[in-house]
Amino acid sequence: MKHIFKTKTTTTFSLFLLLAINIVYGFISMSYISKGSENDKVLFQGAEFLKSLRELQAEVLNIESSSRGYIITGDEGYLNNLELNEDNIKSELQFLPENVLQKENIENVTVLNKLVNDKIDNVNNVVRIYNEKGIKVATNEVEYGQGTRLMEDINEEINKLNASTKVIMNNTVSDGKNYVIKMRLFIIISTIGEMSIALLFLSFIYKDVDHRNILEEQLMQAKQKADKKVIIKEQFMANMSHEIRTPMNAIIGFTSLLQKTPMNEKQNEYVKTIKSAGENLLNLINDILDFSKIEAGMFRIENIPFSVPELMNSVYTMFLEKAKAKKLTMTLSVDEKIPQTILGDPTRLTQIIVNLLGNALKFTRNGEINISSKLLNSTEDNMLLEFTIQDTGIGISEDKLEEIFDRFNQGNVTTTREYGGTGLGLAIVKSLVTLQYGTLNVKSTHGKGSSFSFTITYKKCKDVVNTPPLSLSPKLKTEDAHVRVLLAEDNQMNQTLALTVLTDLGFKVDLAENGQVAYDMLKKNNNYDIVLMDLQMPVLDGYMAVRKIRNELNSTIPIIAMTAHVLPDEKEKCISSGMNDFITKPFKEEELHTIIIKNIYHTIPSSATNNNEAIPKINKRKPAELVDLSYLLELTKGKKSFILEMIHIFLEQNPIDLQVIEKAIAKSDLETVKAIAHKMKTSISFIGLTDKIGSDLDLMEHQENGITLDLIKKHFDNVKAVCEKAQAELIIYKNKI
Repeated sequence: MKHIFKTKTTTTFSLFLLLAINIVYGFISMSYISKGSENDKVLFQGAEFLKSLRELQAEVLNIESSSRGYIITGDEGYLNNLELNEDNIKSELQFLPENVLQKENIENVTVLNKLVNDKIDNVNNVVRIYNEKGIKVATNEVEYGQGTRLMEDINEEINKLNASTKVIMNNTVSDGKNYVIKMRLFIIISTIGEMSIALLFLSFIYKDVDHRNILEEQLMQAKQKADKKVIIKEQFMANMSHEIRTPMNAIIGFTSLLQKTPMNEKQNEYVKTIKSAGENLLNLINDILDFSKIEAGMFRIENIPFSVPELMNSVYTMFLEKAKAKKLTMTLSVDEKIPQTILGDPTRLTQIIVNLLGNALKFTRNGEINISSKLLNSTEDNMLLEFTIQDTGIGISEDKLEEIFDRFNQGNVTTTREYGGTGLGLAIVKSLVTLQYGTLNVKSTHGKGSSFSFTITYKKCKDVVNTPPLSLSPKLKTEDAHVRVLLAEDNQMNQTLALTVLTDLGFKVDLAENGQVAYDMLKKNNNYDIVLMDLQMPVLDGYMAVRKIRNELNSTIPIIAMTAHVLPDEKEKCISSGMNDFITKPFKEEELHTIIIKNIYHTIPSSATNNNEAIPKINKRKPAELVDLSYLLELTKGKKSFILEMIHIFLEQNPIDLQVIEKAIAKSDLETVKAIAHKMKTSISFIGLTDKIGSDLDLMEHQENGITLDLIKKHFDNVKAVCEKAQAELIIYKNKI
């Protein structure tokens, strides 16, 4: 009995002990879980706080950049960015106190809040100074005023908050690790009294860890794939931009030449419409290829004067012949209450209407298409306009109306198969309307037609200034002064071309072979009016040269970037480095003239006057199978001596470039391959070889991930074969003329 009693007691005690162990185990486990949850909350809150600090710092830099951009260019579009960034800053400042990890940091947040608000006031004050006293006073205020000190103080406060927050987060991580170690020890000890529960718990923990490791590995692989796709997408965008821009530039260029020939009134109207349509189409192509820029919120909306009636009439004329070809009736209605000139973005409005009108034509087989604009509301400064495109086409079923604005969506597979298209048009329309704070609506009945309407608020153009056209003569500033241009360019063909064009335009030009020479010449002589700066040069490239000119010489001289790059954000990169404007090579005479005058006088000339005597044109633009001299002939008005000089330079330099690349490939010297490939891109464009080997040189220059030396050699072999054939053609052509 005693044994039984003892056994029962022991069993009961064991049960109570096991129950007690379970209870203690449960409480301790809950404390660990609670602590882990608190740590996660701290880490998440800290990450959000650091993110807000980064975004706040970026927004402050943006208002600084916008004010500088406005002062340098006078472009009011920067003021719109300034207002938007100020709103974002105020939102971030409200968010910071809610997520600060340490109460002691509240004081730093308060100081940061005051500094940022002072910075906003300072930026607005700089803009006011520019408006009232001009660019010199404003520039002096930017360089030496309170703004620089405020920026340093803001960065210092942000760095303090960053540092203290990271310390707390690191301590939290360490604390979490310590709790994990203690938890493991507790599990080992608890197995003495309850092995099965401990093993089960350990099994659960390790399974959970393994599962998390698997998920993390899968997440890492997914991120790598996504990054690779982004790189491929950007490369595709760059290549497609080049391939599509080339024929479009040819269309626009030859249309410009056609406009200079004798035509009757009707022909002139058609050619004018073709040119307008081509220019709009080129803008649309660039925007579609850069759709990722819209998604990233980096799309800039302009605010310039334009005419709604003229824009609507131009689009109507553009599509009228297509409508007639399909035997459709197309009507245009423009509200007479809409002012002749308003402020807004005509390119984006054209893009929206063209997309919607293009869809209407595509999906309408018979009946009519109506285009209309209406003034809905008007205040002292603004007006609300509504644009409607209505058709009698196939219509859209009610269940698909919400989906049609998604990317790559055309309602159903049958529509895509029968009518074609990418499904990007309406997605772009929605994005562009939203970017201009507008609304987009659609009404449709399947089989009967659709009506797309959108509203956008535009500003009234109160002061329409009719600036008299500038006549470009050798003496522009005063009766005794010439406009002096400093040209920084290392490529011999580019040098010859630019010097000839600039001299013909009446400018006085000095040449610098690289960025360092340009810097030295500006340091010795401050009488230059403007600098044309190539970006990729030996010794000192364009970006470094501009930084030295701005920072060491404290010069505010207008600097125009000249580059063959057409990648997205290249212009923004140039402006942020201190340049005033941007022009791509190969450039046109009128474009170069316009950009120089605009940046010297802040006025856009209506036309350029060539002071040279008329030069007979060489008849053959395409003298052989490969070579095409259309660009050189158009640029130089067929000046024979200049054409011969450019051919001579190409025949002299091209074999040397090919030999240097061939030797570099043999030595696996990829940097030399990059440099010479970039250099050759401009020279081949002068003789019409871009569409033949431009993509090969792009690949050799950029050398994206996965590009092997063998693949580079394969593309070089094609470049060499084409260039050698072009050299032979040029020799024959040169001897004939």
